[in-house]
Amino acid sequence: MCPAAWSPPEAGRGICSSGHYQTPLRLTRVGHPGTLTGVMPLFFAELGRHPALSATELLIRSRTDGTPLALGPFGPDILLLDGPEPPSGFAGALGGTIRFGQVLETYNGAPTEAQVIDAVAAAVGARIAAGKTTFGLSAAALGPNIPLPSLPKLRAWGLSVKKTLKERGSARLITGTGRLLSPVAVAKNGLLATGGDFLILIERSRWHLARTSFVHDFEGQAHREFDRPVANPQSGMLPVQLARVLVNLSGKSGTLLDPFCGSGTVLGEAMLLGWQRVIGSDISMQEVDAARANLAWLANQAGRLRPPELLVSSAEGLDRTIPRGTIDAIVTEPTLGPALRGRVEVSKLIKNAEDLKKLYRRALAAFRQPLKDGGRVVMVFPRFNDGRIPTTLLDKDFAAIGYKRMVPARDLPAALRTDTTPEGNLRYARADARVIREIVILVKQS
Repeated sequence: MCPAAWSPPEAGRGICSSGHYQTPLRLTRVGHPGTLTGVMPLFFAELGRHPALSATELLIRSRTDGTPLALGPFGPDILLLDGPEPPSGFAGALGGTIRFGQVLETYNGAPTEAQVIDAVAAAVGARIAAGKTTFGLSAAALGPNIPLPSLPKLRAWGLSVKKTLKERGSARLITGTGRLLSPVAVAKNGLLATGGDFLILIERSRWHLARTSFVHDFEGQAHREFDRPVANPQSGMLPVQLARVLVNLSGKSGTLLDPFCGSGTVLGEAMLLGWQRVIGSDISMQEVDAARANLAWLANQAGRLRPPELLVSSAEGLDRTIPRGTIDAIVTEPTLGPALRGRVEVSKLIKNAEDLKKLYRRALAAFRQPLKDGGRVVMVFPRFNDGRIPTTLLDKDFAAIGYKRMVPARDLPAALRTDTTPEGNLRYARADARVIREIVILVKQS
């Protein structure tokens, strides 16, 4: 097998960039257990804007479901995964993965054009219904500086697939403006229900043919985000996508508490994910009323959701409100301080930071009583991108208040660690944000 980078194959044979012809070994992947070094089922995920966050959610959720996945090669968009087949609905439960699917075939080396065309035609042809189908064909690299087939080449392969299938019925090819067809285009053209969305995933020395089984429900997310009856931009709005990721990062099931529930975004995602009991509290009666209205609306939209339990309480007072050892996970975004507009005086910034740090420490101390031993706290901390005050509000010694901090970056390949904080925590922010959300996962120690 030639390890050099791929260049377009010549007639009938794959060819590597060093000029050596090769006959690629074709490995059928579907249905064979194993690891990244053998013949096994492989899966892929297209990650969102924050790939480290998306990958960590995927890892933790797969463990929670009892089908732990291992991370393989990662390119600019696509992550390869190895492990047992996840349960039905796994990808749909994720907040940070925008496309998910399974590898159908793998080639050790670049396949011939005929092999690519025949493999895609066989997969599309198996799904032709009523003599007409629609399919997409894309390509993505699984690493840096890996050459990809050009857009004209991908389109030519797709048209050859159409020609191959002409006797069986009509096939329509969907292509995008880039080599990777967008998940929105996949959804809008109904590819998952017809011929399929196919991806050619390329490593240094292996090619994979994969088929998409899930694309993110962007419309449903936008509906929950913008159409709910009560929103309060002044108190901050947690994106529903991030709220779902935070819930999944808890790695738990059972009873979830959000002690800074605001308008109920975390609670709503936990309800949709099937938590048995969901509790929300906030010091503001107005926010609790907003959460009640939003969650009643969500239950009416989704149907058959367990109603939440809502109460007015400060986070520091929950040790007097909720019985000891009844909470499996606490998932929350507390107040991150006043919005920073214009140039704020340094003294004011420092005072705000000190006040927040004291609040978080008191709240974490109060969380210990209702939280079960081994229970998790998934909490957002502000990380300031100002340069004039301390960057982070993280406690230097969480052990002193009874918690062990998990370090998600340790479970990630080097290519993904660049999207984590210096302390190894996860992050979520716009490129120009003055305050970055730093996501901390704590485990209660007995």
